[in-house]
Amino acid sequence: MKDTNTEFTDSNLKIYEVAFHIVPLVPEEMVGDEMNTIKNGLEKEGAIFISEESPKMRNLAYMISKTLDGHKHNFDKAYFGWVKFEMSPESILNVKDMLDKVKNILRFLIIETVRENTMSYAKPYFKKDVDGEEGVKREPEVVKELTAEDEELINKSIEELVKE
Repeated sequence: MKDTNTEFTDSNLKIYEVAFHIVPLVPEEMVGDEMNTIKNGLEKEGAIFISEESPKMRNLAYMISKTLDGHKHNFDKAYFGWVKFEMSPESILNVKDMLDKVKNILRFLIIETVRENTMSYAKPYFKKDVDGEEGVKREPEVVKELTAEDEELINKSIEELVKE
């Protein structure tokens, strides 16, 4: 447990993100309560919230099993949500223990991350290097807009090809 008398400076805090799946047996109107349970547990450990996404129903890539109340259940969908927060590294193991005890969490992952938004909107562009080396990251080639002269030249080339 975190010592509440200890003051942490900003340099002692790290940025974490916890992503989680909530079992689909939870009624949709109760999913917010599950999110609050997670956030309250984080807050008790000294989390300073940065951003979050409320859980939404998602299809899972594969079946996940969990035993609830003595019965084994197989799930192919779950509510997925996440919370990004700042916290002392000494408290993160307590967070893991707290999340392990939340009955309706199917699975969770805690990662150390950065404060900035890390959502990827575009895939990186890779192509072969001139020497044949694969996986070399290159900037995408800029495609210029066609001018009227360019279009006329293209049309002429097409006409010549069609004549042949």
